[in-house]
Amino acid sequence: LRPRDAVLFLDAYDVLLMAPPWAIHELYVESQASILFSAERSCWPDAHLEAAYPSDPSAEFRFLNSGVHIGSAMALHLAAEAIRRAFGGPADCRAPGAAGP
Repeated sequence: LRPRDAVLFLDAYDVLLMAPPWAIHELYVESQASILFSAERSCWPDAHLEAAYPSDPSAEFRFLNSGVHIGSAMALHLAAEAIRRAFGGPADCRAPGAAGP
C-alpha cells in the first residue's frame, strides 16, 4: 500500500454496509480526519466505561466502535505503533479486569 491509500477495516462480526464503498470513501475524505471511526448509541460491551466518555446530550452516537474505521495506510500504521508503544503487543493484551499472566 502507498502511505495515502485509504484502508477500510470491518470486523465483519455484525457489520452491514449501508452505502456503496465510494460513498464511504467520500464521507472519509470530506471529514478531513486522519482516521474516522464508527460510533454507537451504547457503551458495549463494557458499560462500566461509559463515564470515561464525554457527555454530550446532542450526540446520538457517543461511544467509539473500533470495529469499523477508515484511514490512510500511514495514519493507521502510526496509530498502531503508538498503541503498541503505550500498551505493548498482542501478548500483553487482556480483557479489562482480567488477571495478568
